Amino acid sequence: MNSELQKAFDATERQRAELKATVSSLSEAQLNWSPDNSAWSILQIVDHLVRSSGSVQKAFATGVQELEFPMSRLLPQSLRRALILGALNRDMTLPMPSKGLMPGSNAKLPELYSNWEVLSTDIRRFIEPLNGDEKKYTHPAMGPLTLLQTLELGRVHTAYHARQIERLRLNPLFPG
Repeated sequence: MNSELQKAFDATERQRAELKATVSSLSEAQLNWSPDNSAWSILQIVDHLVRSSGSVQKAFATGVQELEFPMSRLLPQSLRRALILGALNRDMTLPMPSKGLMPGSNAKLPELYSNWEVLSTDIRRFIEPLNGDEKKYTHPAMGPLTLLQTLELGRVHTAYHARQIERLRLNPLFPG
């Protein structure tokens, strides 16, 4: 793995560890609390992040890619990528690119963490012999991404949800 790819992967791993540390201290009531029916709970957010990692790992391991939305091709790929990353960095809600990413399991936090760890290990194993500019993942709206772009998307996506978790924790109605 070249140094740039190693640096991107390590940053992603640090971010995942920080999110786990933040969430691990929460009670069941706090993990499952949501301010309303339209908002995800913290446990649902973690479930979604694990599913997102699973989508990337599956693409890496099997070569099976998400289908690119035909309508998204109306804009150049670089513009689509910039718009989506910009929206996530500004905490704008975006449509779910795949139904398979919707939280829906009844998994408990330790099980989700265990799955996330396995997925991360698999992703590391896959990318170790590569240099970062290979296109190994196709995002439904962004199109084909290099390994570095995929890791960047993962980092920005996780940061978006970490801020979402923080807003839930700061809500005055959040269980004590």
